[in-house]
This record gives sequence, structure tokens and C-alpha cells, in this order.
Amino acid sequence: MTRAWHEEELDPLAEEALRLAKLPPPSDAELRARAGLAEETLRAWNRAARRRAMVRRVGGTLAVAAAAAALFLAPGAFQPVPRATQPEQAATADAGWQPPDPDELWDLSAVADPLGEEASVSPSAVAVAVFDEEQSL
Repeated sequence: MTRAWHEEELDPLAEEALRLAKLPPPSDAELRARAGLAEETLRAWNRAARRRAMVRRVGGTLAVAAAAAALFLAPGAFQPVPRATQPEQAATADAGWQPPDPDELWDLSAVADPLGEEASVSPSAVAVAVFDEEQSL
């Protein structure tokens, strides 16, 4: 058994297998069915691509709108709003504030003389007095 003998025997077998597997030429019905297949496939692919692009566009727009809304609403979400729910609570919250004394304000306004006359008290002394007054409250 030589290699040449196997090749000689395989060639006719291969030709016979190819002859049996060969399809007949397409009929007219098959040709008509395949006539618009490429164009229809391309149109369907383009429709699907446009649909995907529209979904991406709408999704991106919604994401940007949600981010803008979050930036707008976030500061209020993290800062508690003080609310007086009971009248007693409101009264105690206002108890620490007292209206300013008009005489004291008048005395403090004498430092800034609009007529240009020399002030009787130096501005640094007034600043120290105001600071001391704030510290005592």
C-alpha cells in the first residue's frame, strides 16, 4: 500500500461526494424571493440603528435632567429647616433677642460726624466698646 494508491482511490470518491452534494440551480421562485433581500435587510438594520440612537438620546437627556434636578434640590435636602412647631418653642427662641437701645445707638452714631467736626471719641475706642458689648451678650 503506497500513498499513490490511496490518492488514486480518493479522487474518484471525492468527485462522487461533490457531485452528490451539489445543489441544483435556483428556481425562478427562489430568485424572486431573494431579489429584495439585501435591500430589505439593510433597511431593517438602519431602522434598528435609528431606534438605538433615539433611545440613547432620550436616555442621555433624561440623565442630564435628573443630574440638574439633583444639583438644584440637593442643598435643601442636607440642610434641616428649623421650624417652631409649638408656640412655646417660638417664644423661647425669641427670648434671647432684645431690641437695641436707641440712646446707645445715638451715642455710637456721634463717632461718625457728617459735618466733619472732630470726634470726641476715637474710632478705635468705639470699636473696642462695641466688641466688649457684643461679648457681654
